[in-house]
Amino acid sequence: MAFFGCSDGDSTPADAPQENLPDTPVEVGDDTPTDSPPDSPTDDSPPDSPDAGCPRIWYVREGMTAVVADGAMTLSSMCSECYFGVSQLGDLTGDFVVELFAENFRGGDRDWFQFNPPVDAFWGSWSLGPDGLPDTVEIYDGTQVDIVFSNDTSAVFRLELVGDQMTYTIDPGAAGGEVATLTRTMTAPNGSFGFGLDNREGLTPTPSIRFTELRVTGGGGDIVSDTFDCDSIVRP
Repeated sequence: MAFFGCSDGDSTPADAPQENLPDTPVEVGDDTPTDSPPDSPTDDSPPDSPDAGCPRIWYVREGMTAVVADGAMTLSSMCSECYFGVSQLGDLTGDFVVELFAENFRGGDRDWFQFNPPVDAFWGSWSLGPDGLPDTVEIYDGTQVDIVFSNDTSAVFRLELVGDQMTYTIDPGAAGGEVATLTRTMTAPNGSFGFGLDNREGLTPTPSIRFTELRVTGGGGDIVSDTFDCDSIVRP
């Protein structure tokens, strides 16, 4: 099952395991959580590299593999219950719209993708079926649920905060078909921002997903857009 949302520990779907949920993400090969973004992430690209000067904004957790190439980030996982596999650290404040454009989601039965914006608990799921292809998108806020069945391998995840009203939408497919959506009252955004990709059984085929853009409109703070046109991953 895949989740797009953020955990506060009180409104988690019944099938979303909570053990091993980290408070903050960690860099590749580093077991120590990072509480805040560094002042100036290291860019060790050669001066003539297309990645020279690229802002390093994504932290990758052990067990996850993230590669930025050809205008996209591709994420794969051998990690079970990894809620924050790739993260931006910091806050997002004020009214905002966050959109994540995802495609080529594949893997094994019951593998899931999770997207964690820095907001109170608002779960969205994108899960795979027995054939290893997407079959369900679901949004859940602890009391309400909206479910759409779709085999599309692309989806747009969208969060819009206006005042204290958060609208969460998952559109499974660019063709403009049925979408899952809920609106609820939210408190102030908090926490880190990132993706999780769960290898449910820890087996092959390894789940993978491709992101073509993270678009942040409005708001303030540390969370920024990324078109993945250069390597924006923080390297250890």
